[in-house]
Amino acid sequence: MRPFYLRIARTVRYARRMNGYTAYFLTPDTTQALLKALPPAFATIKADHVTHRYGVTDFGDIAPSADIHITHYIRDPQGLDVLKVTVNGQETKPDGQPYHITWSINETVPMSDALCAHIGLPTPRPYQAKDSNDLVTLALSGKAPEQFIIKALDIRLPRGAVTARFIAPDKTKHAHKAPRP
Repeated sequence: MRPFYLRIARTVRYARRMNGYTAYFLTPDTTQALLKALPPAFATIKADHVTHRYGVTDFGDIAPSADIHITHYIRDPQGLDVLKVTVNGQETKPDGQPYHITWSINETVPMSDALCAHIGLPTPRPYQAKDSNDLVTLALSGKAPEQFIIKALDIRLPRGAVTARFIAPDKTKHAHKAPRP
């Protein structure tokens, strides 16, 4: 029989795979308008959603729609750019991480030393979308290196520019249905 700590680790990994996430997805028109206004810096373009909560099994506490305000453009010039946003006036998600839209990534180069050190990685690895949380936190901490690009923005998305969705573990997207009055 496997040691207890290995059984727990396997159970946690399995549980994470079995859960999905909730997010506000930008409409195609909104995405295209933003891509035109804020051209992505890197080859892999994400630019499609703001994650609300990860590791969930249903819609939970996500509202059917939201007011999204883009407050900052942040770029680690080696390979990641992100839009910092607020959702209904909130800076952070329920887990305490910053709301953001991963804009684009260069997945072929090692992460910058500054971001690597902030995350606590002993050696650089290629950028991943999940690094956006750490990039925003580092950039807005006042400890970002000079080569990082941080621009304040004031872009409010119009009502109807996003829709709440639950993404199941099998990657199917389910639209949020507002409760009937």
